[in-house]
Amino acid sequence: MSGGTAGPGRCGRRCRGRTATVRRAAGPQLLIGLGLGIVLTAATSLATAEVGYADMGTALFNTVATAATAAYPRDRGTDVTSATVHGFGVGLLVATGIMLPAALVATVLLRPRGTHGA
Repeated sequence: MSGGTAGPGRCGRRCRGRTATVRRAAGPQLLIGLGLGIVLTAATSLATAEVGYADMGTALFNTVATAATAAYPRDRGTDVTSATVHGFGVGLLVATGIMLPAALVATVLLRPRGTHGA
């Protein structure tokens, strides 16, 4: 290999410090992610347990966003902020996917009443 590039097994002292830092940080980050996933899921379930029929749509989107947020760090190994943004994004996409067909159906089926004799 040419100077300045490191292949497998040729990292030397430069990589030892980084590997140790990753090892030290991985455990606490996994523990925090697991704890947040458990706590936020339980808190959301408790908060939406006795939701009235009129608020069911909000509860649905909240559940979708929470599930996407909880699953994101496990899939990608990223921080909580990125997972939260992803969760809200998925919730909004689901809401859009439901509202656009509903608006189309309402536009087609609900015709304004014409004025008679005018």
